[in-house]
This record gives sequence, C-alpha cells and structure tokens, in this order.
Amino acid sequence: MTQEEVGEEPIANPGLITRIKALTWPQIRRSPYFLGSLLGLLVLSLSWILWYPGRSPFPQPTLLPTPLPTVPPPARSPSPWATDSAILLTQSALASLSVQIDQTDMAETDLAPPLLDLNVSFE
Repeated sequence: MTQEEVGEEPIANPGLITRIKALTWPQIRRSPYFLGSLLGLLVLSLSWILWYPGRSPFPQPTLLPTPLPTVPPPARSPSPWATDSAILLTQSALASLSVQIDQTDMAETDLAPPLLDLNVSFE
C-alpha cells in the first residue's frame, strides 16, 4: 500500500530507505549506478583471479648463499692457572660439595602444620 492509498500525504523529502523501497527491479537494472557497480565488481573479481592464480603445486626451492670458508682460530696455550694444583684441588672440592648438596634430603617431616579441628558451622 502506498501513502496515497492509505490517505497520508507523501513525505516532502523521503529518506534513503523510503527511496530504495519505492524502486522496482526494472528501475534498478536500468540505473547507471547499478550497472557501473556491477561492471566494477566484475572487473575487480576478474583482475583478482588473474593476479592471484593460486599456489603452485610444486614447492619453490629456497635459495641459499654459498657458505664462505672459515679459518679456525689458532690454538692457544692454556693459562698457567689451568694446571695449578691449588686450582684443581678447589675444583674437585667444589664438585664433591655439589654432589653432597644434591644428595642431601631437605624435606623436614617434623615441620608439618598442626591439624586444627575448629567446629565451625555456617547455618
């Protein structure tokens, strides 16, 4: 039903939704905006399909640079501290102390918290 059939006066400045509802399908098809947008969507979709044809079924080889030959650094003589008997004795004492610490049982069963039996009721 239109506004004239109901008896109402037509709106002087109809809104966008009112104008869209008033259009019929043949009017929309003949509209230059409809044809332009349809043609634009067609061109965009075709260009997207041609531009991104899809992934190749074969993996692309990765290019790696040729490794440069490296010269190992010259061997250095050990420091005088590396063979010192006092340093070696300290290292062995530290290793044995570390083993003793790892084997020590640090759990104290006497330190368990006491059981508290409080008769609390929430009624």
